[in-house]
Amino acid sequence: MNVYTVEFDGYYPVGAVALVVAEDIDTAKIMVEKELANIGIPQDVLVKDIKEQDTSTSRVDILLNGDY
Repeated sequence: MNVYTVEFDGYYPVGAVALVVAEDIDTAKIMVEKELANIGIPQDVLVKDIKEQDTSTSRVDILLNGDY
């Protein structure tokens, strides 16, 4: 499995990011679009907004820190 971060437009006009574990980028796109629709913010996610994450080393990534 691979780990992806996916940027999308959230409920408010600030950045939003989802963490997705999927076999490939196309599956990640489908999964996040379904979940966004389930929570009431449907949209098309562009593949350019999906980034595969390196899982070969330990680290912390701050996805959103609230500093807008």
